[in-house]
Amino acid sequence: MSEHSHSANAQFHDPAHAAEFDRRAAVSDIRGQLAERLIEAMALRGDETVLDVATGTGRFARPVSGCLAGGSVVGIDPALAMLRVSRDSDADPIPRYGRVAATAERMPLREGIFDCAWVAFSLHHFVSATDMVREAGRVLKPGGRLFILDPIIAAADDALDAAVNSLINDVFQRSHGAGFRFFAQEEIRRLMTDGGMEVVRDDLHTYPVDQDGTDGIPTGRHWIEVMDELEHRPPELKARFQERYFRYERTGDQVHLSGGFHFGLVAGEKRPGAD
Repeated sequence: MSEHSHSANAQFHDPAHAAEFDRRAAVSDIRGQLAERLIEAMALRGDETVLDVATGTGRFARPVSGCLAGGSVVGIDPALAMLRVSRDSDADPIPRYGRVAATAERMPLREGIFDCAWVAFSLHHFVSATDMVREAGRVLKPGGRLFILDPIIAAADDALDAAVNSLINDVFQRSHGAGFRFFAQEEIRRLMTDGGMEVVRDDLHTYPVDQDGTDGIPTGRHWIEVMDELEHRPPELKARFQERYFRYERTGDQVHLSGGFHFGLVAGEKRPGAD
């Protein structure tokens, strides 16, 4: 099976990067609001055993664990530095939370033991997202659901759209490795079905922005890199980017953003009798 790009990307194994990642995630209102949307969609009773795929520093595991009076969360991630950040928060430990250091495409877990699973803000890091979906389906009980929550790009309607999306992924790959890619909403649905799941939920969440700088915006500094790259590309590329994503204006070193960021929340269900 393919290797999770967390394993290939040295940043995720760097303790300083892991700590900074956790700090930024803690102050992101968008992440906090999306965690609430995820929890609403999961509709937990409170006694489930749930799986956090690519758990990172446990920022999504924490609010989910608060919904489990008698259940538990298992977080899996290959990056020990990220897992250690969550472990070192033992002064304020995440309740009912265990950690497993392993790749999501080859989980050292028995079949059919989880009531539901989720992967939040990590889909874009998998070299083989379909392998991840299949493996999540393997460890789910029949009727269990996998929830994917991730930033999305616009579906490409023409060659200019495709060029914009390719540029976005190319810029992000410079920092995160060749396996990085953002998906369009319809591509996430296709991942679910290709991975043997039946799509039962398909939500789009848009968060408007009108602010100076990228504070609170997930992966904000990389979007600045995209803007810098656009300044050296044909003007029609920048115009299409601003049409499909957000507008930006520079005044000296300051960048003002206006528009919206889009996030997909797709759920797939493991049908009874599925392998």
